[in-house]
Amino acid sequence: MVFGAFAEEIVFRGLLLPNFLRRFGLHRGIFLTGIAWAAVHFRSDSYSGLSVDGVLIHLANRVFLCLALNYVFAWMTLRWSSIIPAAIAHSTWNILVSMQQNTSELWIGNAHSHFGLSSRTSFSASGQSPEKKPQQVPGPMQTLNPLPDLTSLQQRWDKRQRYAVAARYNVTGGRAG
Repeated sequence: MVFGAFAEEIVFRGLLLPNFLRRFGLHRGIFLTGIAWAAVHFRSDSYSGLSVDGVLIHLANRVFLCLALNYVFAWMTLRWSSIIPAAIAHSTWNILVSMQQNTSELWIGNAHSHFGLSSRTSFSASGQSPEKKPQQVPGPMQTLNPLPDLTSLQQRWDKRQRYAVAARYNVTGGRAG
């Protein structure tokens, strides 16, 4: 995690960013560095079990997150004329994300690990066979899931819209007084 973050900072903010700044200017240079950085991260993402919409949402989320972090790391690199502060922040980010993923896997019971552990390894460690999944017990991290189910969000939005329309119009279709 730490070595990877330092290596990425050397490549993207140490080598690529200065060249892009000279060639494209400040804003375009930072933006294009972020796009390149996001594209490198696509390979490490897992898309198994996602629908086409899910993959597109995941990719959009990755691009947005990488662009936002890239602006922060580029600012740090330019502000202090060194990649060291950005590399430390990047390493800290990676560690925090890794800790959050490992904690949510413990509470939610997700057998698929970011570090490549298979479901067989996870179940055998708990003393159960892979065919017999343990019963999920609600944990505190389920309420803090950063990516809510988009279907339920769409259903709630639709329900709010129906109530808003019903409040504005009476049953006959005329404007409510």
